[in-house]
Amino acid sequence: MNRLIILLLLLSCSCTKDENIKKVKAPTAETGLGNIYSDRFAGHLAVKDSVDSQEIQSVYSSISKGIRPDMPKDSLKKVLETIHYWDQVYRDSLMEGNAWVSDKIKFKKYSKEMSRWDKMNQRVVVHLLNKFGGWPDTKNMGNKASMAIWLVIHHNFDNRDFSSQILPYLDKAYHSDSVINKNMYVDLYDRVNYKLNGYSKYGTYGFHKDHFPDSVRNRVNLERTAIGLEKL
Repeated sequence: MNRLIILLLLLSCSCTKDENIKKVKAPTAETGLGNIYSDRFAGHLAVKDSVDSQEIQSVYSSISKGIRPDMPKDSLKKVLETIHYWDQVYRDSLMEGNAWVSDKIKFKKYSKEMSRWDKMNQRVVVHLLNKFGGWPDTKNMGNKASMAIWLVIHHNFDNRDFSSQILPYLDKAYHSDSVINKNMYVDLYDRVNYKLNGYSKYGTYGFHKDHFPDSVRNRVNLERTAIGLEKL
């Protein structure tokens, strides 16, 4: 009898925990990411298969209204962590760990949601960089905050309109953000620049040295040595 009571109590606790996971709300710049993660998962997982446009706009407004050049560093960190969350949540959900989600309908829904939130994040990133008038320094903010803007650009550099707004800021990012290393910088810069202008400044994307004349290789190597990279 005692064993039965204990078993029922355990089942009751388990159900309550699952129910709480389902009711987790999307984070905003104000709330941060405090209750987003479940102990059962390594990454972000979507609470909903889809979100209506009004809710996306609400999240965008909540994030963007607090962005200002003189905002406290903790507030900026929360904004960047929120950007990181929305960049990753449907990507993580598509993978369900290390394997693509097997449900084709859910895969299609998650792919669509990923694209929708990517568009919101593009707006947030452009708004943030415009407000700051440059690239923020994310030193001591943690990996999620430091990688947030980079991930958004990495996942969306094929969007020419977005890339054209990002490139002027990206050119100075290496000198503005002490977290950015030269390899991160040249890789992302070349992707964006190649998409917009059709050439690789540092030879890391769309460039094979044997396919170009000496004049082009010399130009690329000059850019590489100027930033402290080895010649190709």
